Amino acid sequence: MPEPDAKPWDRFWEFLAESTRIFQGFKMAVDAKKLVFAFVGVLLWAIGAMLITVLTHVVWLLILLAAVALLVIMFGVAAQAKTEMAPSKMAVFLGAGAAVIIALAVAVWILAYDWKGLFGLFQLIWGLVVMSFFGTAIARIAALNATTDDTVSPRSAVRFALAKFPTTVWAVLMPVLAASAFGLIVALLSIFGRIEMIGAVWYTIVGILYVIPVLIGLLFAAILLVYIPSLLLFQPVIAVEGNDSFEAVSTSYSFVATRPWRLGFYALLAATYAGIVIRVAAMLFIGAGWLVNWFMAHGMGPRMLDKIDSLSLSAILGSPWDFWWFPAYNGIEHFTGGHVLASFKASDKLGGHFIVAWQHVLLIIFLAFAVSLFYSLITQIFLLMRKACYATPFDEVYIETSEEEKFAAEFAGTPIPARVAPPAAKEAPKAEPPKAETPAPKPEINIADKPIDLVGNEPPADTGQ
Repeated sequence: MPEPDAKPWDRFWEFLAESTRIFQGFKMAVDAKKLVFAFVGVLLWAIGAMLITVLTHVVWLLILLAAVALLVIMFGVAAQAKTEMAPSKMAVFLGAGAAVIIALAVAVWILAYDWKGLFGLFQLIWGLVVMSFFGTAIARIAALNATTDDTVSPRSAVRFALAKFPTTVWAVLMPVLAASAFGLIVALLSIFGRIEMIGAVWYTIVGILYVIPVLIGLLFAAILLVYIPSLLLFQPVIAVEGNDSFEAVSTSYSFVATRPWRLGFYALLAATYAGIVIRVAAMLFIGAGWLVNWFMAHGMGPRMLDKIDSLSLSAILGSPWDFWWFPAYNGIEHFTGGHVLASFKASDKLGGHFIVAWQHVLLIIFLAFAVSLFYSLITQIFLLMRKACYATPFDEVYIETSEEEKFAAEFAGTPIPARVAPPAAKEAPKAEPPKAETPAPKPEINIADKPIDLVGNEPPADTGQ
């Protein structure tokens, strides 16, 4: 944080110097631990996305499974999230609200026959579940790499992500569920207008009181408007500060409200940097496959030459010479749009199927790098915003207390309960050794008061006469 009496020019140069931390994103993204977590996360997400696409012909079964899975997740999140509200009340409220919202959304989509939108919702939920865990683990590793010289083990990252999984999901869903609950209340109150007898009267009453829901809707519209840029900071807040969901949302909202232009500059700089890095990485992946395919096809002959275009990764990611081409989005849309099976059919031969399978492995590695880069950049943005808003040094990060330290603190501060470990038998108090009696002081004899009798006769007693 610059000094209050610093010159504006000096503060500007300090701002630019701090902004260069964003350019450390590539170095942070190629960390082996983050890449492994990102690869596993992308792989699980891709499998789930393809499964949702394949199950389109059994839509009712998919709806039932998705609704049950979402309710179980929401109840688990509400029961274990560390918030100011009581877990039991939160579970009842969140579970009932989620059930009603899901039922209403499914009914609307089914009535409108918008199956594509319905499957998009399921894929969004699946992506939220997967990235809430793996993204938090990656952001935790990135936070420690960016703030301290210490490294975090994969086991510690997994334990942290598991502990913060309910918090992460609840932080992402809380503003959306609040706005959805408001919309559901408005819809339920407006449904009386469908009744023939009182519909016209109710419509008049609703028109008179229309200003009340509009003012409340203005508040929720503002919440959702700020929610969009704040969404990127939820997981870094949890990973760096170790906060609960309410603190993560409030901190992210405060950054957007107090320093919107600074946050916008960091986001634009990070997006430009990420776009360049991802495009260069895509060109490397595409170029490696194209180089091998070209020589292999000319050696193999017409059997492979006829299908060489469908065997390249550029068939999925796009052309590397297109300026507006964004390969990461094309890779995500390849899995969510159900194009995986079509890419295998285009290869036509068994050998081509294996080549396409390996190309998809390369695609997952590429997307894993993109995910690792994304979480590294948003972690750096959070650290910069925290420094600007709260003057917090970059090297301050929440460190978990180890099990040994927790045990030592509990053992030293509180007695062990009897149900955990029975107390040891009390020892008989040791007898204290008797105190040595101090001899009474001898009276002093003043030689001047008594005469000295050399013969041995005692002097006569004083009779007082």
